[in-house]
Amino acid sequence: MRCSTAVIQALMMHPNYKQYDWIMEEAIKMAKPHFKNQWDVSFLVNLTVKNAYEIIDPEIPRLIKTQKSNGLWKVKDSKRISYGLLKALKYSGYLTKLLEEGRFRYDPFLSFQNENDYYGFVVRKNIMEIQISDDMILMEQLTSDIFNKQDINGSWNNTVISTSNHIETLLELRIGRDDSHIQKGADWLFSVCSEDVYRQSNNMGGFLVAHNMFSSQNRESEFKIALAEKPEWNPKGLCYMHLPMIQTGIALKTLILLGFENDKRVLSACDNFLELRQFYGGWCDSNIRNGLIDQKKALM
Repeated sequence: MRCSTAVIQALMMHPNYKQYDWIMEEAIKMAKPHFKNQWDVSFLVNLTVKNAYEIIDPEIPRLIKTQKSNGLWKVKDSKRISYGLLKALKYSGYLTKLLEEGRFRYDPFLSFQNENDYYGFVVRKNIMEIQISDDMILMEQLTSDIFNKQDINGSWNNTVISTSNHIETLLELRIGRDDSHIQKGADWLFSVCSEDVYRQSNNMGGFLVAHNMFSSQNRESEFKIALAEKPEWNPKGLCYMHLPMIQTGIALKTLILLGFENDKRVLSACDNFLELRQFYGGWCDSNIRNGLIDQKKALM
């Protein structure tokens, strides 16, 4: 996860901004290597079904060939990756096709169909659309564990990254977005939205003011939580320390999922992303730094 990745994932989910051709073109451009190189489906499930199918299609022979005898893909973090793949295959319409044609080397549900854990539950619930006898008890245990970790202020670990992560996990468990724990988490996310965020450097000169950005005040904690909860993002500290592009993108993605796409703070944050790209050519801090240097030169 990098600044540009987080921003595009948020913009492509918003019904207003995904109408921009360049945003969807960027999303498709990012989706292809993410899927091909990492089996990362985070972009695919928010593209059109047609676009998702077209990206998945050339990778099907490799996907079939690399499936393990336990039905999973990869060795490390195999359940998370395999759930993502099954989710993307189902979304694109490819899962039914592969099952009907008997093209999988092994049963892709083998390691999920009787497992008493999070991935067993979500695969049965969201992919297989079945329920076993203990699933209601399992769901109560999984949600209770998440609810019990919520801080009194509505956050999880007082960070945007952890709060968004836990809310999205609850949504995967099919907890309704009107649930009080989820709404309290959303309220906390809005509470850490700053109307003005400054980025400047004494060494470079120049400064900018970004608007409606989301982050806790402790950027180091945001980074450490990303390392702990989202190691697959391969977090880099600098990405969390200046303008909180990643935190803002992740918060927006969660809030849009919760139906807050018309909230003025969400709209303003999305507009701010467009303005930053227009003036600085992108969202990475290198784009911002170069823009500030140019700003200083123009004043000399």
